[in-house]
Amino acid sequence: MVFGVRGFRSLTVAVGLVLSAGCDSAPETGESGASDSTGTGEDGSTGGTSSTSAGTASTATTTSSASATTTASDPSDPTTDPTTDPTTTDPTDSESGSETGPAPSDGWIEIGYGLDEFFPFEDELPLTLGPQGFMMFSLPLRGSDFPIPPDPFDFDHPDIPVLSVWTDIEGIPAAHPSGHFAAYLDYPVPFSFSDEEGVDYEFVSVWLVIPEKYTPAELAGREATLHAELATSDGQVLVDDHTLVVLDATVDEGG
Repeated sequence: MVFGVRGFRSLTVAVGLVLSAGCDSAPETGESGASDSTGTGEDGSTGGTSSTSAGTASTATTTSSASATTTASDPSDPTTDPTTDPTTTDPTDSESGSETGPAPSDGWIEIGYGLDEFFPFEDELPLTLGPQGFMMFSLPLRGSDFPIPPDPFDFDHPDIPVLSVWTDIEGIPAAHPSGHFAAYLDYPVPFSFSDEEGVDYEFVSVWLVIPEKYTPAELAGREATLHAELATSDGQVLVDDHTLVVLDATVDEGG
């Protein structure tokens, strides 16, 4: 179809009027979606469109749009009700689970005593004289079923287990900043593989050094509580607790 200049201008004006009427701002109130488009104040302002004819066109457009919206979102229609959408996933669905990884295995640790080998506790906590002349509790460690680094001495590896050990002695004030009599905290343990049946890993010893102001005679015979815990990379916190009596073993060592 070919238009002359005059015909083209007339068409442009007509299209402009229609677009102006259709793009008016939507009314803010009213159940049907239409507002009072003809009511004006003394200053000529209105709550709807700027002219009566444009307001009529806007009302018709808005009413049609509101009708279409109501049909599309009819809550009685199960195809449009989001609560009946078969693709909707219930975030509390127990089948989806809340675990983000495999459950930790059943690992264990055991702390004992001995300078060169592991001895299980038998009611006593021996106080020994260490290689450098310090009095201490020498506490070897063993355990199973937790991850360690391929290189046990790679202290920056994420699988390095971290150990904390402390002891409190009846009637003796705390000497360590942690509030315990003696403690060794947050120690990355370089476990080695064990030859003992049923034991995966072993560590030679953790030394809890005794403050020099105390003599073996002052500590011997007192009740001591000993706590060891190992945090592993698979989320386990493995604990071993003992209630023991301090034994002065420095006498057997010639001390």
